[in-house]
Amino acid sequence: MKCIIIKLALILIQLFSLFNFQPLYAQPKPTITELEYDKWGTLAGNKLSEKGNWSSFYVTYPSVDSLFLVNNQTKKQLTIKGIREGFFMKEHTFLWLKNQELSLLNLKTNDITIIPFVNKIYLSQKYNKLITVEKEKADQQIVIRNQFGKVERQIKQIRNFSLDEKVNRMVYERTIDSTTYLEYLELAHPLSSYLIDQQKSVTYQNFSWNNKGIAMIKKDENSSRSTVCYFDEKQRKSDCMKIDLFEDEIDLTPRSLHLSKDSKLVYFNAKNKLVSKSTNDSVEIWYGSDQLIYPIRKAKDERGYELYTWVWNREENIVSQLTDTLLTSVHYLANAKKVLLYNKYEKTTDDKLINNHDLYLYDAITKSKKRIIKSFNRNASHIKNIAQTDNFIYYADNNWWMYDTGSEKNINLTSLIDTQWDNQEVDEAYQKEAWGVAGVSMDKEEIFIYDTYDIWKINWRTLAFNRITKGRESQRIFRFDFSDEKRKEVSYSNNLRELDIRQDSRLIIDNLEARTKSYGILKPNLKINVFLESEDFLYSNLKQASLSKAFIFMKEAYNLPAEVWYQKATESAPVKIYSSNLQHYNYSWGKSELINYTTQNSQNLKAALFYPPHYKKDSIYPVIIRVYENLSHEVKKYHPPSWSNTIGFNVSNLTQQGYIVVLPDVNYKEGFAGESITNSVVAVLNKLIKNGVTEKGKIGLIGQSFGGYETNYILTQTDLFSAAVTGAGFFDLIKGYFTMSDTFEKMESWRYENHQFRIRKTFYQSPDLYIKNSPLFYADKITTPLLSWTGLKDPIVSPEQTMTIYTALRKLNKNIIMLRYPNAGHFLLNRNDQKDLTKRVHEWFAYYLKNKRNSKWIK
Repeated sequence: MKCIIIKLALILIQLFSLFNFQPLYAQPKPTITELEYDKWGTLAGNKLSEKGNWSSFYVTYPSVDSLFLVNNQTKKQLTIKGIREGFFMKEHTFLWLKNQELSLLNLKTNDITIIPFVNKIYLSQKYNKLITVEKEKADQQIVIRNQFGKVERQIKQIRNFSLDEKVNRMVYERTIDSTTYLEYLELAHPLSSYLIDQQKSVTYQNFSWNNKGIAMIKKDENSSRSTVCYFDEKQRKSDCMKIDLFEDEIDLTPRSLHLSKDSKLVYFNAKNKLVSKSTNDSVEIWYGSDQLIYPIRKAKDERGYELYTWVWNREENIVSQLTDTLLTSVHYLANAKKVLLYNKYEKTTDDKLINNHDLYLYDAITKSKKRIIKSFNRNASHIKNIAQTDNFIYYADNNWWMYDTGSEKNINLTSLIDTQWDNQEVDEAYQKEAWGVAGVSMDKEEIFIYDTYDIWKINWRTLAFNRITKGRESQRIFRFDFSDEKRKEVSYSNNLRELDIRQDSRLIIDNLEARTKSYGILKPNLKINVFLESEDFLYSNLKQASLSKAFIFMKEAYNLPAEVWYQKATESAPVKIYSSNLQHYNYSWGKSELINYTTQNSQNLKAALFYPPHYKKDSIYPVIIRVYENLSHEVKKYHPPSWSNTIGFNVSNLTQQGYIVVLPDVNYKEGFAGESITNSVVAVLNKLIKNGVTEKGKIGLIGQSFGGYETNYILTQTDLFSAAVTGAGFFDLIKGYFTMSDTFEKMESWRYENHQFRIRKTFYQSPDLYIKNSPLFYADKITTPLLSWTGLKDPIVSPEQTMTIYTALRKLNKNIIMLRYPNAGHFLLNRNDQKDLTKRVHEWFAYYLKNKRNSKWIK
């Protein structure tokens, strides 16, 4: 009988399996506990091989990061633990460096070659070379290999070396028996090298490349005297500046040399020894008229020199000084025959983060100098060079300008166009910041400029213009997508990109209504083909193969862990090649929603709402609202639960504990930042209360930095909140206004007059606004239990501000607890600190919003 029962049971099991019967009442999935946070990771770092056959990306985990390599056709993947970055060489090889071991994976045979003692790697994509810097014990060598790891050249006893930006050329010095050999190597096939120089007891460093050759500093190790040299690749000759031309010590700081495009001029820095000090050790003397405040002068005195920029004219073999105490800084133009000089400490009124300053055009050939722009506002935009010229673009007086150094004329590029080129349309109270210049056409005739929504094409000679997108009408923001670009060399980072819209150009499009992003192709006929768009998901990190139309991208939503998708072309069907955080599907998850609401002064705003698992529409839930300017754009993001939170806040941690989390927007009114955020927060909460989502007694508030200030201010204006957390935020605006910042080398008044506080007036022009916006003066109105925290090494917001919160509320017998993290800065970067604060935030809100009174540290 038993056998019959067993057989019958087996038959029933097979039937259930065959017909996929489900239980009549499925068990609900569990929610996530704090013990399970470490299962989650964050997906990032998309890369694609040049033809698009392979992808790589990484996931950061609390314990160990993992790099993933995926075959886009077969979806087979390799996981490499303990690293974040790998590199493709053509379609043949994938390599990664871990613990000084370089692994080369042959993508066709799956063979792995391991090279030990590797400190650094460089790839020459043009010549398909792998360059490794290897060091075993005291011997450092450079080894050049092909993509399969076969050694083509081994260069031992290396001291200094440099590769050009594209990793096509190399220069290096070797030392043998006190003789230094400086050699040049072309990475083409076959490898070609030759000797540049050989001398005893010298060293070469600070290499600076251009298309014609390389500049460097040669230092005599016996006398410690240095000079500037240049090597001409075509002529295979080098020349050096005569030491007797120059008395000061040449600065050896990395990247201190700059070459003109034609190589006739080499710019360098030199140390001019101070004859006398402007400070003394017995007493600090602070002058009200100082451009350089006392700490800057003191640091200079301790250094013992001024750093000035000089230029060596190689043809005439003369040197000329560019900067001095009046004009301290240099901006190199593209050709670098002419440069811009300015004094970054000029007009030191402390009303802006970067002081306004006059700009002088200096001709390094004629040595003539002329002031061309008065009171330039570098906060609004940086200067952008036009390649192959000494012309440049800048923003001033609500317009974009081009300065033509040939005719020495300022040309207003946008005076004929009625639009808004800066942020004043969307945040008029904040400091003026231009939307930017996208690039210049290949023939250098047309400039591509952004307004609030669109891209404009403007001919700088005729001033003819064309708005090539129509974002304003559809409430979408159009921008060129440059995410495929590799990093530029620092010295040339001020040059505008060269754009060829005769070819397909990729755009990224922000949907302001849905708070999502999409991608499109700008065709040569200026029509736009949108190929990746959804109001349900967030698309990001699109990377296209360099030699095909294939691309990969990330897709996510609040209830969809980030995925990597592959498309062979824009018209092809997308294929999912990787899903992160698969354990997500074993748990219940909430949803997110974008809501609209209206403030009492009729401002229409949006907020992102994140609901807990098993949300029931007619139930009352505890709510936590986080503030920091505008946050509704977070609505489609996946938020992995985690202990690793730099401000102790995590959306999914809280929703999994049964809270609704709210991230609102705000429209700031000039002079009334505190009132603006209060109106926004109260309005969204009133809507939730009216709709029966929450109620007074179940609402918490949290913010950090400027969001900490906003939290502090809101608590003085309303008793809606039953618990709050504030981190590294301002509390006493007047004390903050008159604080001297070591970090920014100036008085902190710029924050209030032209930055986040948006007061736009000095304290003496309108002291009532500073009092009105300062939580300290209304601290007696705070009724909400407050947990405050700070890092004692915070360079942005003084820990004294958090101490002021504590002392004020202590004096008033209010409910306040202060946490101080001894080694933390503005954010908590130490994992133990992050976990400690995150756990206390959980317990704080549970104590006051859920009546869970089992946390002994709260009293």
